[in-house]
Amino acid sequence: MNTLVLGCGPHGWRPEAVNVDAVRQPDIPNFVEQDFVKDGVPFRATQGGWEHQGWNLIVAEDVIEHISVLDIPRVLSNIFDRLEPGGTLVIKCPNLDTIVNEYVSHRIDAWELVRLLYGHQNSSVHSIHKTGFVPLILRAFLETPGFEVVKIEPRVKDETGRSNNMRFTARKP
Repeated sequence: MNTLVLGCGPHGWRPEAVNVDAVRQPDIPNFVEQDFVKDGVPFRATQGGWEHQGWNLIVAEDVIEHISVLDIPRVLSNIFDRLEPGGTLVIKCPNLDTIVNEYVSHRIDAWELVRLLYGHQNSSVHSIHKTGFVPLILRAFLETPGFEVVKIEPRVKDETGRSNNMRFTARKP
């Protein structure tokens, strides 16, 4: 299987995959420094360089919320084009329904709400959330370029053990 991980960061990379991020990650194997939002999703690599071959699996975990809502349709269309027919896209991102429910139910405080909605807000521009999703909206974004949504997990644990994220698995027909 040929796998592409978009926005791998220092923790989301996979050893069997080509790992792409806009920020250099010198210790990650099979790493490509590329801003896929600006420059497009790369084609599959071969000995001769990038070819017009598709990927079987593209993983975008904890990345789509960092993309402007204005760029989401173009990026998802680009991902769709880079997948082989029958290929799979896996997206994990914050679920705004869950986050707001946790705040209203007093399970998280206002500061945690702000962090979950807007990102860590550290010195990196790549840590800021630009878009938020609920399952209905993410599904619509995925179906627009032609993806078939095959699985929705509305509550997926993050690194802290909280279930504020959702995961979508979509397939290119």
